[in-house]
Amino acid sequence: MVSNCSKNGICLRPGECQCTPGFTGIDCSKCIGMYCSGNASCDYNCVHGKCDMVTKSCVCQDNWSGAACDICPRNNCLVRPELSLILPQTADVNNPNVMIYVHGSDFPQGQSPRYNCLFGGIATQGLWLSSSLIRCPTPPRARPEKHAFNVVPYGTSKYIPYEDDRTLHFTFFAPCDSKICRGSCLGPSCICEHAQTGPTCEFQKNSTENSVKFIEEPAVIRATEGKPYVVAIPNQDHDSVINIDSPIKDLIINLFDKTLRWDNPIGSDSSYPISLKIYSQNVQTELRWNLTVDPIYFPIISKIGNTSDSNKVVLHGYVDKKENGGVKNLPIEIEIYNGTEFLESRTAYANDGIIFKYEVLPYITYNVLYVARAKHPGTSNETSPYISWTIPKIRMSYDEVVRIANETFSLTYKAYTDGLTCNWKISIIEPSEKFSILQHKVTEGNIQNLDISFLTTLKFPFLTVEFVLLFNCDGVNGFVTRQTIITEVRGDIISFQPEQIYIAKYSNKEPQLVSIIVTFHKLISEINGSITTDNSLYPFYLISSDPPISERIASNTTLKMTLGLSSDYTNNVGSLDGILHFPNVHKPIFSIPYRIRKGTYEGLNFVLIIKNVIEKKGENGTGNEAIEVQVFNTDRSLFYSKVARMNAPTEFYPTPAGYYQIVTKSTEYEPYSEIVKITPDMNTLTIYLHPKSPLYAVFDKENLDQETFLPNEETFTTLTLTPSVFTSRHINEEIFVDIVYENGLNDSFIVINGVQNGNIGPFGIEF
Repeated sequence: MVSNCSKNGICLRPGECQCTPGFTGIDCSKCIGMYCSGNASCDYNCVHGKCDMVTKSCVCQDNWSGAACDICPRNNCLVRPELSLILPQTADVNNPNVMIYVHGSDFPQGQSPRYNCLFGGIATQGLWLSSSLIRCPTPPRARPEKHAFNVVPYGTSKYIPYEDDRTLHFTFFAPCDSKICRGSCLGPSCICEHAQTGPTCEFQKNSTENSVKFIEEPAVIRATEGKPYVVAIPNQDHDSVINIDSPIKDLIINLFDKTLRWDNPIGSDSSYPISLKIYSQNVQTELRWNLTVDPIYFPIISKIGNTSDSNKVVLHGYVDKKENGGVKNLPIEIEIYNGTEFLESRTAYANDGIIFKYEVLPYITYNVLYVARAKHPGTSNETSPYISWTIPKIRMSYDEVVRIANETFSLTYKAYTDGLTCNWKISIIEPSEKFSILQHKVTEGNIQNLDISFLTTLKFPFLTVEFVLLFNCDGVNGFVTRQTIITEVRGDIISFQPEQIYIAKYSNKEPQLVSIIVTFHKLISEINGSITTDNSLYPFYLISSDPPISERIASNTTLKMTLGLSSDYTNNVGSLDGILHFPNVHKPIFSIPYRIRKGTYEGLNFVLIIKNVIEKKGENGTGNEAIEVQVFNTDRSLFYSKVARMNAPTEFYPTPAGYYQIVTKSTEYEPYSEIVKITPDMNTLTIYLHPKSPLYAVFDKENLDQETFLPNEETFTTLTLTPSVFTSRHINEEIFVDIVYENGLNDSFIVINGVQNGNIGPFGIEF
């Protein structure tokens, strides 16, 4: 049985609720949308602040701090409850089921979340949702008029003051009677159709007189290309409505001087139709004419060049004019072909009216011969001269799967250069942090052999990585290879968790324990003796092991050991850093560092280590990134909040054994949340955070762009694809994408996974 619809809806019948907006579920108990408690857009309920919709973090009021703006470190924080806005602000007086939302700041919550909502002299019972939001139902009966509105915390007589002393009002209206209204009812109003008038649309307007006039005056129907076209609009009444219909996008109406204006007419082989409609009282006048603009210039591409810092082709040209009228900023249409196949057309401008140039981005999927011509955008000039250029294509053959067993290895690549003279520059695209090039040799000929020696820092067994190389021939032409490398590392392969032991020692305490899990992935020879001795473990001692340490250990074996801190060492004073060697210090198979510190509190010493997920291996030292960490148990009876540093251990004590939630928050890393069980032998945890991008996506029609929300950070490299969004209407349609690379290093290269000839594969672009 549904009980009272959780006070978030109306009970229609036993077991069925009609939920108010913002709530769902069989009993209306689930809050959805922007009005939920805790500011759904933020990670925390901003108690004394507002939620920043971009960073999803709380912006605190003066002197308040903390992730939820609920910490007052100096006892000088002001609490200023204010009433800012109510939504909606009107309701049908006959509809008793309207919920309004009261927005403001610092709404206090007493022992009860109830509030008294005052509509003039009528009160209803509201509900506190957050420090900035209260929900109020409208009263079942009210007079249809404007009422002063306010809220009062339950059990008090103090009104919440208005923001800027502006009194807020709520209006109840008598609804429009659809039986009387001959138009359409909208709230309290009766909306009339075009030919109707009167309070209830009971009257018909007089019929409209229509007239159409064709204009043939030379000053109106002709314009000169590049010179402003201005015509006067006939006089009309002050309440007249003017509408224009024409294919000319830049044709505008200036109502102040009553003119029709086109600042920069573009010539065309055909005339432009124009229709000007003037609506005044019961008269509609339409003026029609065809505007002729003769082309006065013809563009010609004169030569082809290259940019010094990219792989663009630059088309240079000039404008041949019939008249020398000093017209500037002339549009030029550039048509581009792949051989005889038309690819696309783009617009360039002769800003000085004489010279123009246009940078052509390379086409990834087309071959060798390109042709271009320039033409006037308004003409079908088929006699404009063409100009052509070629882009040689490089092909390569190589092994797609490579197995390596040493840190140094060599690979051979065959290059088909199509007659190009190459001064090879070879770069590792990914993973560049794990591989480096020692040297390379080139065997000249029609087919060039490139023998390359590499060095890798990969240490783990049977690791599979994608290996991407860039072969740059001459700064313009190149090739990208993608291979799969499988490591077959020689020697013993052993991993263990934790990677380092942290212990807080206490005197007169129960034994302090730590669990170690060792995985023997690969052993050259089996271990037949004991994996450890009491002497090699001091100041620890072995409590248990599974399997027993005396048993034979082979590859693919997992060993779990439980160690205790020796009692004679516990009574000593001081700290100790050391290394446990297994089985002994002289011939260790593996080693685990440890750190022992003196504890000053009751309970466990929980140690948290935070690392960057991108730099799991090979990192040294600590980072400067400040990360807010919260550790609390399920009922929040124990709550820690600290600032941690990347790669540095952060201690939380005393921490009784049990389940805890760990939450991190940082401007540089994505939020992290996990529930863990802390026990005496499992009191160290390493977590990995994902870096947060300083850019966020902005959608503009068919393009996705990136903008930064960290203005004080350094400049970041951006890559923009235009267009970058494709829908079902683009199926089987050939679309050209412009790729723009900004704020990056010179001689950089990007790799994009695309589809070539039906196969998914990479292609590269040099900048």
